[in-house]
Amino acid sequence: MVTGFVGTMRTSPLNPLIDDSSNNLMIGLGFLGFAGLYIITAILNYSLAASYITNYEKNPTQPVETKEVWGLVMKNLGKIIVFILLLILLLIPIAIVSFIVSIIPFIGFFWTDLYSVGL
Repeated sequence: MVTGFVGTMRTSPLNPLIDDSSNNLMIGLGFLGFAGLYIITAILNYSLAASYITNYEKNPTQPVETKEVWGLVMKNLGKIIVFILLLILLLIPIAIVSFIVSIIPFIGFFWTDLYSVGL
């Protein structure tokens, strides 16, 4: 994905084969791909690790079977999906707040610049 973004940024607007709509499409598809990969990784990380630990705690002396881990994941798949959706809903306000906090230094920079000019 990084190569795609760098390639999109390096394209020349004078190139007749590449227009702005294809650049926007590539960026949009890259974002959707990243979001999908993030969600899949979160599901696997949350569900497989928790399922493995649950099975391990039942009998610590025996090795954990892969079929048991995946069986527990499939049994609780609805709960896992609800958990991930709640995480996404909680992530949206956090992203908004962090975006606002990251803009504050730029506002201060421009405010100081305008104040020094006398506007």
